[in-house]
Amino acid sequence: MEKIVCSSGKFFAKLIFTVFAITFVLCLFVNAYGFDLNGEQGIATTSKASSDNNPYEEIKTITAKLSPCGEACEVTVSGRPFDTDSPYFTNIMLTAHTSPQIVFSPPVDTGYTVDIVPLDFLGKGYDQIFYAAASGGSGGFGYYYIFDLSTGKVKTLFDFEDFANIFTAEYSDNFTAKIFKAGQPFISFDLSNRDDLKYLWNSNGEFIGDAQPDVSPLNFVEPAYLYSAERYRLNVWQKVTLSSQADVAGYLITSMDFCEKDNFISILSTHHPAYPLNCPDPIPTPYSENKKCHMQCRM
Repeated sequence: MEKIVCSSGKFFAKLIFTVFAITFVLCLFVNAYGFDLNGEQGIATTSKASSDNNPYEEIKTITAKLSPCGEACEVTVSGRPFDTDSPYFTNIMLTAHTSPQIVFSPPVDTGYTVDIVPLDFLGKGYDQIFYAAASGGSGGFGYYYIFDLSTGKVKTLFDFEDFANIFTAEYSDNFTAKIFKAGQPFISFDLSNRDDLKYLWNSNGEFIGDAQPDVSPLNFVEPAYLYSAERYRLNVWQKVTLSSQADVAGYLITSMDFCEKDNFISILSTHHPAYPLNCPDPIPTPYSENKKCHMQCRM
């Protein structure tokens, strides 16, 4: 009987030691690879913690004239890098070295390849700050803002999240994809040369499929210099995609004027002929040999 008790004691001692050893190794694994006990990998949590522990780095400094009467001053954008030499930053903030200083963060304060540029979008002889950062991934999307600091306070002239997508798309009969602007027919893409999409139509050209094309929200933006007025406009690009995000039929480019509010939309067809359906004052460009086209429509 005494031997049984002794044997049981050794068994439980070994069991406790084994459990302790497994728990210790598991803790080391969790800390090393960022997993939590719910089975989800804590990449975001680990990344944020890693970034928050890193010191701020100056990303870029520019010289800008921020008001009509003020002198040129420096504006710096800085942030916390995820890791050494990482292009990804968090806690991004901008500092205008005026008196007093203006310190603020963009609404989305993370991103890759962060950049700021002094540009005059208002035509008043002083600069606004154009801010851009990439979101990462293969879609080419980003975070874009235009800030005006002329009053000593931050005024946002453009916020990519406020840009309304007024376009929708659908396949139609006769091997076409139609784009609608605010519910009204706008342009049509001719897809008769796309053998890989022919399954969407029957032999009579009637649409029988259930897939649909797509018009992305704001994809990316680019400042465009209006040399006759000595100021900048902002071109906002949206992708028209067919079978996948990589299958781009063309782009809808909204040119925004912050001075005269005279906006217009450009249509750039990358591979397919495009025809206006309801385009006031179209300005078409002749098709090239590879069937690219470009036209402009007043909004």
